[in-house]
Amino acid sequence: MGPRRDEAVECEQQAWEAWRTPRPLSPAEQCKVELLDRAFELAVSKGPAYPGPATAHRMLAQEFSDVSPDEYADVYFDAYSQALKLLAAAGLLAERYREHELSQLAALQELRQLFPGYSTATYERAFGQGLFETR
Repeated sequence: MGPRRDEAVECEQQAWEAWRTPRPLSPAEQCKVELLDRAFELAVSKGPAYPGPATAHRMLAQEFSDVSPDEYADVYFDAYSQALKLLAAAGLLAERYREHELSQLAALQELRQLFPGYSTATYERAFGQGLFETR
């Protein structure tokens, strides 16, 4: 490997490390990340376990009862539909990745930019699901 190749590999490794290093979150921010991640889990569930939007909203309200009533509409009702949109966008980005239009890291970063608030693991899971569904 030449010096430029070594620099490129090191730069990519640093970018992946930055991607996987979460920023510190307040308890309220952490709660919202957990809620969004759970909404995503519900949105991607298939078969008999698929809850549907109304049931998903009720499940989120029960599981995250500490979210204030003022945030209820914004968080519960939007979380499930946002998760479905995240999954759809992941599929589109997976197709672009397969066509070598962008790297995996660029696709993940774009998901984070378009749909802020999820955990790194959820963005990676969404992208993986997108790869699976577009193969």
